[in-house]
Amino acid sequence: MAVSRTAVAAASYAFVPADISLAVEMVSPRTKTKDRKFRPVQYAEAEIPVFWRVENDDDAMVIHTFALSPDAVYTPTGIHRDHILTDHPFPIDAAIPDVAW
Repeated sequence: MAVSRTAVAAASYAFVPADISLAVEMVSPRTKTKDRKFRPVQYAEAEIPVFWRVENDDDAMVIHTFALSPDAVYTPTGIHRDHILTDHPFPIDAAIPDVAW
C-alpha cells in the first residue's frame, strides 16, 4: 500500500483508510478468489482511491490498475505487462521487472 507521509511513524503497523492512496494485492493460487473478488469490494467500501492487482501470466508480472468511481466501485484503468505509466495515485513511469514466480 501507499500511505500519506504524515501517517507514517516509527511504530506504524496499521493505517486508517483515509491515509491510504493505493492498495496492492499480489495474487497467488491460494488467494485468487479473495484478491479478485473480495478485496476490491473491501477497499472500495473503505474509499481507497486506487487499487492494483498483480498477477502471474506465464511467469511474467502483470499489473491490473483500477480507480474508484463515484459510485464506489473500481473501474479498470489499465493492464501493464512490460511497463507501467500512470498518474494515479502519483506519477509512475517504470519498467516492470522480470521476476521468478
